[in-house]
Amino acid sequence: MLNSMMRRDLGIWAGLTGLLHLYAGTVESMNQPYLEHHVAGEPARQQLFNWGASLGFAVGLLLVLLLLLSSNHALGTLGARWWKRLQRLAYAALLLTAAHGLLFQLLERRAPWAVLLLALLCGGLSGLQLLAWRRWRRQRGATSGPFPAPP
Repeated sequence: MLNSMMRRDLGIWAGLTGLLHLYAGTVESMNQPYLEHHVAGEPARQQLFNWGASLGFAVGLLLVLLLLLSSNHALGTLGARWWKRLQRLAYAALLLTAAHGLLFQLLERRAPWAVLLLALLCGGLSGLQLLAWRRWRRQRGATSGPFPAPP
């Protein structure tokens, strides 16, 4: 199924939550006391901050694009093939979000269990996505040629 209301609603809420996080992180949290406490005076920490913030803004741009794609109008205008190609940017957004999270976990010197939890969640999501992709490839192989796909 190309599109379902539940998946679209979850995607919209995830996108809005991500943009709210971008707003809160940029406007509310990234103030002078934060920068003085976590970043100031250490070039390595400045690099962590710069990369983490840059990735966060890149994810924000991807989320805006993905939210713009989350309508029947976008699907009808772009056509199913181009809509799906652009919608696959969600995978890039997930990867960049994981890298952003890891960089800020290191920058803020979070507890090792928090970094491990983030890594496990990202690994689990990646594993589930890989399993779904393999299943899709097997199903597609079974219907796309004259011979059935191997079990």
